[in-house]
Amino acid sequence: MTWAIDGVPKWTLRQSDLGDAGAWQVLAADGKMVLFKVAVGGAFADAVAGFKTPTNETVGGRGAAMEGDYVAVYAS
Repeated sequence: MTWAIDGVPKWTLRQSDLGDAGAWQVLAADGKMVLFKVAVGGAFADAVAGFKTPTNETVGGRGAAMEGDYVAVYAS
């Protein structure tokens, strides 16, 4: 499994890196999905802010969105 940025490999994980053939089978044998999640919520945000969040000014929406140029997944 290789992670790349702009086509340049940055990190590779091999079965030998795990040292566990069963774990590798679970990780690499079946289809996966990519999930991008950047969220801070619950008691953490309220404790830092000192009040209940989100407020009307910070509630989600287009202005609070995360954008990415592209995501590609290749199988070989």
